[in-house]
Amino acid sequence: MIVKESTFHMLSQNLILISFIILNLANKNYP
Repeated sequence: MIVKESTFHMLSQNLILISFIILNLANKNYP
């Protein structure tokens, strides 16, 4: 249970980071 929760937390953190990077790339591509 704890392992699954920690894994889900890591995945959510990665998704937020990836989405933030994608938004930055989109802003650079479309000024």
